[in-house]
Amino acid sequence: MLIAPIMWEMKRRHSTSISIFSGREFNVDASRGLSGFVDFLIAKARQQAFIGLPVVVLVEAKKSDLASGYGQCAAQMVAAQIKNSQPEASEMQDRLEKGILGIITSGTVWQFLHLKAQELVLDLAEYSLDELSLLLGILEEFSK
Repeated sequence: MLIAPIMWEMKRRHSTSISIFSGREFNVDASRGLSGFVDFLIAKARQQAFIGLPVVVLVEAKKSDLASGYGQCAAQMVAAQIKNSQPEASEMQDRLEKGILGIITSGTVWQFLHLKAQELVLDLAEYSLDELSLLLGILEEFSK
């Protein structure tokens, strides 16, 4: 319940350029284990009917142990990177060069991952809702 208002604030700020999905199936390559449901996903597309390209932010919600979400979030980010390599995403090449933002959150504590090319970086800092403007700023940067 704490995550959705933040995601919807992003949608309000960027209503014509992003779509936000929650609890949607995100199957990219089942043979590699890259299929399943995402908690939240932001795509750089106006179309809300289907997950558009490029996928720019993925959010994995965990009740308390953020570290338990690293693998799942990283796998979702790799799936997004593969999906973003489809020909229809090539027109947004400059956006794709930013990479993909991954978020693991309990709702009150947020931690960020960044995937660019073959490099996955984990920000070891944990951010709280007390830093809401900072959280929104990070989301803004990746939603442009």
